[in-house]
Amino acid sequence: MRGLSTLLFFLGIATFIVGVVMGVGAYLVATETSAGPDDKLIMIIVLAIIFGLSYLFFVLSRKAGRKAIELANPTQNSSALQGNQVNAKAERKTGMRIGGIILIVISVFYGLFGLLFTTIIVVGAIMSNPAEEGTISGNWVAAVISFMLMVIPAITGVWIGSSMLKKASAKRNSMQNAAPAYGQNIQQAPQMTSQEAYLKASRQAEQAEQMRRQAAAGQAEQARRQAGAAEEAKRKAAAAKQSTREPLLHKSADTASSPPTRPQRAPQSVACKGCGAQQNVVPGQGAVCEYCGTALT
Repeated sequence: MRGLSTLLFFLGIATFIVGVVMGVGAYLVATETSAGPDDKLIMIIVLAIIFGLSYLFFVLSRKAGRKAIELANPTQNSSALQGNQVNAKAERKTGMRIGGIILIVISVFYGLFGLLFTTIIVVGAIMSNPAEEGTISGNWVAAVISFMLMVIPAITGVWIGSSMLKKASAKRNSMQNAAPAYGQNIQQAPQMTSQEAYLKASRQAEQAEQMRRQAAAGQAEQARRQAGAAEEAKRKAAAAKQSTREPLLHKSADTASSPPTRPQRAPQSVACKGCGAQQNVVPGQGAVCEYCGTALT
């Protein structure tokens, strides 16, 4: 694309120079009998000024356009905010394509201006009135038309190129200022090829930041839920332990409050003093002999 635009640029310059030479030659031949030497010199000077101004503005417009393309043309790390090298390659191709088309259009128009210059000069020379000595009004009209067709578009080209340069610089500065907020290197800040690409990068960066915040909020909420679940499990375990402990405490209290019981003694065989019969008597308890009624101890 750049090679083709450069070739068309030189072809346009060559066509313009040929047009100037042919136009001046045709003018000199056509006005040989109708204009004096001074008029011819003035006309040649006017045409030279028109050519110089047109060429100057054209060069300035191409320079501004190339500079804008260089600023807008992404490098290998142009999609740092997106983190996508495929987007960087696509943006680079888009920048080259747009820049090449602009340069080709300017070069083609410049070549056509050369042909128009030739035609206008010849027509202007024919419009000169040979019957009146020194009358070259037709050539002045041709000069004015040449100025309108060449200088004004060249000035327009400068304005367009300057606008491209200003927009490209503003985009690069915006991306450089936005890069530190997302932890990027300022020297490797993305250089976007269009306002849409810049807005896309900004939206993707904002979405990434929003997703990061949502993820952090989700993790915090999950941690709170886990902490609440652990606290609830601990509370239930304490309640279960307390409910198990209370019956044991009540049983211990009942056991402690009841009076101690004496152990019962085994009955012993005792001989009755009255009749001599053997009777089983529990020690400490009174008994009566079932045969004679004597008290046993």
